[in-house]
Amino acid sequence: MENSVTVPTRNTHFWFLDSIRGLAAFYVVLHHASQSVAMNGLSVWKYVHTLFGGGHYAVDVFIVVSGFSLGIPVWIGKYDGFKKYICRRAVRILPPYFITCAICLALIFTVIDGGPGSRWEDSAQITTMGLVTHLFMVYDWSVATATQINYVLWSVAVEWKIYFLLPLIVYAIARIGGASSMVVIGLLSYGAWFIIYKLDVLNPGAFGSSLYYVWLFAMGLLSSRIAIEKSKQVSYADLKKSNYFFVATALAAVVACVITRRTLTLLTALQVQSAFVGAWTAVLLYWLAIRPRQKMKSSALASMTGRLGTMGYSIYLIHPPIVQLIYQWIFVENGWTGSAAIVPMIALCALIVPLAAYGFHICFERPFHRLSRSLFSTSRKPSIMLDRSIGHDASKT
Repeated sequence: MENSVTVPTRNTHFWFLDSIRGLAAFYVVLHHASQSVAMNGLSVWKYVHTLFGGGHYAVDVFIVVSGFSLGIPVWIGKYDGFKKYICRRAVRILPPYFITCAICLALIFTVIDGGPGSRWEDSAQITTMGLVTHLFMVYDWSVATATQINYVLWSVAVEWKIYFLLPLIVYAIARIGGASSMVVIGLLSYGAWFIIYKLDVLNPGAFGSSLYYVWLFAMGLLSSRIAIEKSKQVSYADLKKSNYFFVATALAAVVACVITRRTLTLLTALQVQSAFVGAWTAVLLYWLAIRPRQKMKSSALASMTGRLGTMGYSIYLIHPPIVQLIYQWIFVENGWTGSAAIVPMIALCALIVPLAAYGFHICFERPFHRLSRSLFSTSRKPSIMLDRSIGHDASKT
């Protein structure tokens, strides 16, 4: 019999999800901190901007992690229907989002500099249409409104709408299999994006409606299913095979990024690169899920990033105004805006933003997170949909 290791996962939380969320959220902070300092020709700016210039990739990671996380209760039979699922998502996601909008509007009309050349120039141009579309979570469909109020919120609107597709994606994976469903969903999502890109409607840019993110979300869902099925009894051959997949997808992502940056415009390249970054992230999650967790989970890095991850949503929501105020009040007012300011700017943001986000998390995110769990607790009894389309199909893949 082939040697194997047991990695218990059913009814448990995968420890690494919070760590990856924390790393991705923290990287986005460093990305926007580096962008706040005016660009110049000095090498220090170029090196730092290259190091922290992949903020869009972090959003790709968020989408895949979201799909993986939301897939766990589905595949272990704790999905209790679309109504409770979407209500939990609404209570969890929307109140902190609307509170962030209110805070940003207050800061825009009081202290934030939204003048020409400012990082907040577009966000500060508030219109009635912008307010209405933010209320109904469709502001990402227009270039004019996508970055109003807070320039990172476009991805929140994109992900919110993807949540409604979870039952369809789950059904596709269960009925036609993982590989076939990924081909179909990939063709449909990127095909839809290509159509709106050619028609130039619904804001097809890299910071717009991002229809191709449906595929990344689906990758996360499939990754969690395979991880849960495989990790009941993992052979050493499975561990070795996962290493090959991990390296292969990482190399493919690097090669794709290099080629597309040289052959496509920057924003179009980002959208093509998302497919490869998403695939690598899905493999990474699977790679981590099937490994014994004791040593990795107990490490200091895992503990620190895990704590950041528990408030990752707060970090993502609230960091743009904090970064802007740090730059205004500490650097601009003291005439320190050259390339020499970029490293101190990043260092200050790395210290101050998590503290501010922690306060936001305690006051506004965590209460609604707990409320979502208490109001719509997950039943342990599988739903009819799961019993028919997932539970009976699990042995086929």
